[in-house]
Amino acid sequence: MKSCLLNMLINRETLSTIAAFLMILTNISHASESYFAQDLVRGLFSIRIEKPILHENTKGKVFPTEMPDRLSFLVWNIHKGDLFGEKPLSFPLKGYDFLLFQENVWEWSLRNLDYEGHHYFVPTFTIDKNLNGLSIITRYKPKKTQIFHTRYSEPLIISPKSFMVADYGDLLVINVHSLNFVTYKEWLYELKRVFDLIKDHPQIVLAGDFNTWSEERLMTLKEKVKALGLQEIVFKNDHRTKVLGLSLDWVFTKGFNVKDAQVIPLPDYSDHSALEVTLERIPN
Repeated sequence: MKSCLLNMLINRETLSTIAAFLMILTNISHASESYFAQDLVRGLFSIRIEKPILHENTKGKVFPTEMPDRLSFLVWNIHKGDLFGEKPLSFPLKGYDFLLFQENVWEWSLRNLDYEGHHYFVPTFTIDKNLNGLSIITRYKPKKTQIFHTRYSEPLIISPKSFMVADYGDLLVINVHSLNFVTYKEWLYELKRVFDLIKDHPQIVLAGDFNTWSEERLMTLKEKVKALGLQEIVFKNDHRTKVLGLSLDWVFTKGFNVKDAQVIPLPDYSDHSALEVTLERIPN
């Protein structure tokens, strides 16, 4: 009798669940690379990890063929669109040359974002049949687009983050969503992949959610971009989202003068404020 009861209470599934969480708590990195833990934990959260496959869509028919010297950007972690509901945005998106979104939802954005242009998206995971990931949306078609998943993954749901590079020849536009709950070494490993891509390029816009919630991460990011010749954009009304008093979202440039830079707090739509930047190319 006791044996039957014990088998009911401590079945294989229960032991597997306990083991997976113990692995995660004991060593995040090793758990992330354990197929056993991956499959089990993803199943608990009904999440499917996606391959880094570029999704493209074009809305509208006529787009400029030449890029102007002055460009406007909106950089924003939109929190999967969870807080948007049916409420329209208080400002038009179509006024920007580039939208760099983190935590975007592919089909939702195609339906709801009022922007005619080229939509580029890299998924990281699917939940409730919705592809979640990162986007560059622009009216200017790049010569090529590169997408990347991080090698390391977030614990518990075992999902990667991603970054995307829109290559216009002389100009690179890079949208980054850095890993969050990982070690400093793992966080830095992924950023080095980005830095290797932009080395020695004449014009760069590097932006996104870098998850710089520690002094070590923040100082490293600033030192690395400075060494590459990039300029940190300073916001005149700095209401960026902060964790432990440190900003998470950043924009860095090379080969541009900053004409305007401001933060748009949008608590009704996301847990991150949006960053609005206007740049002008420096003549060669």
